[in-house]
Amino acid sequence: RTDMLFTFANKVGLLPLFAFAALWMLFKPFESWLRLQGITPWSLEDLWPALAGMPAISLLLYIVILDFAGYWQHRAQHRLNWWWQLHALHHAQRDMTFWTDDRNHVADELLGAFWMATVALAVGVPPQQFPLLLFATKFMESLGHANIRWNFGPLKHVLVSPQFHRVHHGVSIGHEGRHQGVNFAVVFSFWDKLFATADFRDTYPATGVADQLHGKHYGDGFWETQWLGFVRLKQHFWPR
Repeated sequence: RTDMLFTFANKVGLLPLFAFAALWMLFKPFESWLRLQGITPWSLEDLWPALAGMPAISLLLYIVILDFAGYWQHRAQHRLNWWWQLHALHHAQRDMTFWTDDRNHVADELLGAFWMATVALAVGVPPQQFPLLLFATKFMESLGHANIRWNFGPLKHVLVSPQFHRVHHGVSIGHEGRHQGVNFAVVFSFWDKLFATADFRDTYPATGVADQLHGKHYGDGFWETQWLGFVRLKQHFWPR
């Protein structure tokens, strides 16, 4: 039931759409000012004018760019300890399901939403394409969290499979180590291959956060998980 509540709040896409709309309204006056100064903000269509007549290719390129940004956002969620205090909730899920990708702290979601909206506006994503980008990436995220032993075969080196992402959620695998985790990519697994964070092991590890094995509790219901996230964040900045 808790995961269903998370999913309803997440799959509607309210936070990313709100972030994009809010930043877009702020960006438009700035864009007008730049044009008055003789500066034209760039977009992919400016670099490759033919893209204007190829919406499918344009959409794919935007997905690749946003996924690249998503990879580094995910690295930051693990590398920056204050952000990990929020993101740890996502990793505390012991039973992986198609809905697990939505089990996040609201503050974590909000930070991610504004990060992706900023990148989208910076590369010139048209407002009408942003919901399609959200749908495509959210579907792949959900599939990657499904509790199925599926690695996509030869495509595992291109796309993030449930097996690949399962390793990212593995206890003592998905957050520890030199890179503070492995398999950070959201849609395209080749980012992990490129930046030496890929782990294509065929095992199917138990999932969760290592400190759960020593009794740490991350909450059960929606409100408890959110409250404990803020408690961890407070303890990070103001330890007793």
